Amino acid sequence: MVCNNTLAIALKGQDASRGVVKVPHSTKFDADKIKQQLGISVRAWDEHMYQMKQLSQRKVTQQEAAAYFDAVFNNTSFSIAEQDERFIQYYRHVANSADTHKTEPNGRAMSKVMTMFNGHGRGAELSSAKDTAYGLLCSITEYSDHERRAMSQDHRLDSTWFGSGAALKQRGLEQALRMIF
Repeated sequence: MVCNNTLAIALKGQDASRGVVKVPHSTKFDADKIKQQLGISVRAWDEHMYQMKQLSQRKVTQQEAAAYFDAVFNNTSFSIAEQDERFIQYYRHVANSADTHKTEPNGRAMSKVMTMFNGHGRGAELSSAKDTAYGLLCSITEYSDHERRAMSQDHRLDSTWFGSGAALKQRGLEQALRMIF
């Protein structure tokens, strides 16, 4: 059994109708044969690991982080040149104010992930995550999987694997990869 994220990476680009292998009980389990039948590629995993390594080496500024979170949460164009002074002022206000009422679209969520990115997230102080594009992606993942409001743990898990949480994490990955490629 593997997690849904690992399986999604391994099956990247594969035909959606594939994915079923019948193994009779009288047969000895052969993981390599099953992987071959499923079309799971080690190459896809290696590519994913290469991308994560590149993200961990890409340093980001606070302005880039604000632009990244805006692009992920609000589906805006991610271009540092297009980001105006209001984002900088907004995050300065967040840092200096105890006001929890935000008028910015998705302001509360963006404040939360920015706080996690700036050292309050799980593993945020690790060298691979601190002030890196990988740290941005980790903040989005932690927020989606652990911090985002949900009616129950079952709803949270469903969202994380298949719903809006999965879509948010996918946008986060795509935006992070745009920073390195």
